[in-house]
Amino acid sequence: MYKYPIRLLIFLRSWKSIVCLGLSFSLFSTSLPAQTADSFYGKQSNALVKLLERCHYQPPVLDKQLSAKIYWKFIHQLDPRGLYFTQTDLQGLNTYEQMLLDEVSNCSGNFLEKASKLYHQKLVSSDSLVGKLLSQPTDFNRSDTVFYTTSDSVTYTSGEKALERRWQRYLKYEVLVDLFTPDDSDKVNPFGTDIQMLLKKEPLLRARLLRRTQRRIDRILQHGEGFDNYVASVYLNAITACYDPHSEFFSDAGKDEFVSLISSDEYSFGISFEENDDGDAQISHLIPGGSAWKSNQLNDGDILLKIKTAGGASHNIPFNSVSQLEDILRLKSNRILEFSVRKPNGQIRTVELEKTKVHSDENAIKSYLLQGDKRIGYISLPSFYTDWGNASPLGCANDVAKEIVKLQQEQIDGLILDLRFNGGGSVYEAVGLAGLFIDEGPITIFKERNSKPQLLKDINRGTAYDGPLLVLVNGMSASASEIFAGCIQDYNRGIIAGSATYGKATGQSILPLDSSYRLPEFVPAPCKADRNERTHLGYAKITIEKFYNLHNGTHQQKGILPDVPLPDPFYFNEYRESSLPASLPADSIVKKVVYHPFPALPTLQLAEHSADRKARNKNFIRFNQLNDSIRALRKTETKVILKPEIFKKEEKKSYLLAESLEKLQADSSSAYRVKNNAFEERILEMDAYSKETNQLLLKNIQKDIFIEESYHILLDLIQLKK
Repeated sequence: MYKYPIRLLIFLRSWKSIVCLGLSFSLFSTSLPAQTADSFYGKQSNALVKLLERCHYQPPVLDKQLSAKIYWKFIHQLDPRGLYFTQTDLQGLNTYEQMLLDEVSNCSGNFLEKASKLYHQKLVSSDSLVGKLLSQPTDFNRSDTVFYTTSDSVTYTSGEKALERRWQRYLKYEVLVDLFTPDDSDKVNPFGTDIQMLLKKEPLLRARLLRRTQRRIDRILQHGEGFDNYVASVYLNAITACYDPHSEFFSDAGKDEFVSLISSDEYSFGISFEENDDGDAQISHLIPGGSAWKSNQLNDGDILLKIKTAGGASHNIPFNSVSQLEDILRLKSNRILEFSVRKPNGQIRTVELEKTKVHSDENAIKSYLLQGDKRIGYISLPSFYTDWGNASPLGCANDVAKEIVKLQQEQIDGLILDLRFNGGGSVYEAVGLAGLFIDEGPITIFKERNSKPQLLKDINRGTAYDGPLLVLVNGMSASASEIFAGCIQDYNRGIIAGSATYGKATGQSILPLDSSYRLPEFVPAPCKADRNERTHLGYAKITIEKFYNLHNGTHQQKGILPDVPLPDPFYFNEYRESSLPASLPADSIVKKVVYHPFPALPTLQLAEHSADRKARNKNFIRFNQLNDSIRALRKTETKVILKPEIFKKEEKKSYLLAESLEKLQADSSSAYRVKNNAFEERILEMDAYSKETNQLLLKNIQKDIFIEESYHILLDLIQLKK
């Protein structure tokens, strides 16, 4: 049961980029006042660097080498595929390559002013060039090739002629991608259709590509919060990225978005959007009970035309990406908005919506029963969310405790806690969750810069569950997930099954830029800045501490190594902490820790029994074969030949491998039957929508080969402990 589209991680074009591919997208929404570069952006970058130097766990040396890293990180983030700048263009900026820290020190905005002006010019000229190139049919007879590369290694063309050729290849590649992407709407399988028949769609695809590409450029030029603010946000994040991968600049809206990601409940309009093939913001989902759902006037598939605030300000949606649109919707000040949409029949409808408190489905905790020879409880925890801002937060640890109570009423013999794809969240909740399974005692060690290591402890006596426990992890289990899993492993409290985890043993806090803010005494909460506080310059999420296990070691860059190994769903891909630029190194500390672990578990025997089962299991055999094929493909394929016949062959190979891995599931396990707990069954009888969704969840759990193997591992543990 995969929670993210595997194809996004498999296709070569999704983990690396075509040299002449793509466009910049803003991951950061700014809400900065319109100011001159010298009076605002210079002060902002100066305040950011001062805060980083004061609070970051391990700041780099402020020298010319760091300046050059910031410079090229900034350029690559503006133009990650070399589609806008040429070497000639950059000559005027390259003089700043080793002088950026001087600019920062002097609160100067000269560099940003020049870079912003040049970037604007290049976007405008690219917009015109795209229109010119796509006015002509795609030349499939010409021999063209593009290569895979990363944004940090992209090269820029020597001049405008070479840049035009790069755009030609990029657009040709995009047309071919669209041509050979299976279309769910018309059920056409391009891999089984004659190429000449498919090529008849070229004019339509070219027109669609023109709209899509120009609209993406316009979203940057007409950024909802201002073009200069967008460029400044890219620059500020280039600075933080050179300190470590997890430090980041936030505007007010960005801070609120981050908080919502680690909250179980949030105020929202109960509406989600996606970008359709034409680049429109289209309603993709209405949350039952939300204000959009209750209005009975909006539906999936409606195209958003504009939104209007209570103060009368309008946002022209075609010039905002979906991520930017969601940032606008999250703004606390936008409590009431007016939405104008176009229905599929062309009718325009306007509706006013007010934010209400909606439970986040992404963070919903549910428990299930695996009913077989033994009754095993199953709980999936997607993130370590918390009731952020509450003096006594009740987050995921409290919710898991409630589910454990429900499962114990079913007299379970063991429990599987699934932390796959759990990227972390609140350390406070990780400590609270560990306290459900151990009696009082230390959970983890943390250390801030220039301070002594300190313990984070569970201070509550007793446990919520003391039976057999298995924690299921994979390479995308990170941060708070790893703190929890490491504690369970240190105490011999349960079995850790899966693949090595992500390897993030650092902690971050969000601090305001425009103050002489200094770190207070540690509080294990997601953010030390007041949620209701607003700042003139913005915020920085800064890495301020490292975490260590109770043996004084760290999982930084290493991950938590499982007791019983299971295949990593993405082992063909380098995506862990150790592969990230500027990732902090692993180290160790010296601190005396007194705790009382449980007796050692029979991990070697459990691993041997599991290995025997996997060697005979046709689904695991097929799973490993597919992973090996994808890894081999990614190593050998470094270029794409832009000939329809060759492109079709190679794209089909990648697509079928990706689809096979994504769809790979066990036959419905005969070892157990998945069912809801009795309490949940009563609730579902009163909610038809949730009942339908629940059936899909039950089906996915029933067919998940990793859950099935975890069930068998727990049965072995129960048997061996008799």
